[in-house]
Amino acid sequence: MALEVEINPLNRMLSEVVDSLAKYEGVKGGGKRIEDPSKIKAPYGADNPPVPRLDNEQDRDYAKRIAGYFHNNLINKFGESYIKAPISVQKALVDFQYNTGGFAGTERTPSLNRALKNNDYSTVMKNTLDVISAYDSKKGSDGVLLGIAKRRAIEYNNTADDLGIPKLNLVKLETTPQGTARIIYKNKDNVDVLNYSFSNKGVHSQSSTGSFSPIEESLKLMQ
Repeated sequence: MALEVEINPLNRMLSEVVDSLAKYEGVKGGGKRIEDPSKIKAPYGADNPPVPRLDNEQDRDYAKRIAGYFHNNLINKFGESYIKAPISVQKALVDFQYNTGGFAGTERTPSLNRALKNNDYSTVMKNTLDVISAYDSKKGSDGVLLGIAKRRAIEYNNTADDLGIPKLNLVKLETTPQGTARIIYKNKDNVDVLNYSFSNKGVHSQSSTGSFSPIEESLKLMQ
C-alpha cells in the first residue's frame, strides 16, 4: 500500500514559484546582471535579496525562503484581499515581487494596489504588464525589456483560467517615432489587453524589439 504524504499547501505553492524561477532565472547563476553588468547573476535570480542567506543554505532553499518572505509581505500589505486570491494569482504576485524587489503595495503600483484591495484580480494582473523595465547602465536610465514582458505575459496566462479571462496570444515591443518604447499585449480574440507607450523610457540596450506568443513560450519552458 502506497503511503500518502500530505503536502502543506503553502509549501507546495512556494515550491511551484521556485520551479518557475528556475526556468526564468536559471539555477546556476553566472553571466552579467542586466541592471549592473559589473556584477554576476545569482542562482534563481536572487540578486538583491531582502533576507540574508543562512550558513550552508542550498540555492533552491534560499530562493524558496525569499519567495516566502514576499508571500508574507503581500499578506501584511493586502490581508484578506491577497489571501482570498486564486493560488495562480498568489503565485504570479509572489513572482512579481521577487522579480521587482517588492513593488506591489508601494507608490510604484497605485493601480495594482487599488485593484488588489478591491479583489479585482483580473485588473491586478493587467497592471503587472507594464512593469517591464530595468536600469540600463549604458543609458543611465531605465529601459524596457522584452524578456520581462515575456515573464509577465506567461504569469498572466497562468491565471487566465481561474479568472475567466482570455489568454494573451501576442506580445509586441516596438519603438515609437518619439524614440520611446511601446508594449502591446493582445489576447486570443486579437483584442488589445494593453497598448502602452512609455513617456520617458526607451528599449533597454540589452533587449531587442519584436513579438512573440506567450502560449508558445510557456510551452517551451515546460520542455
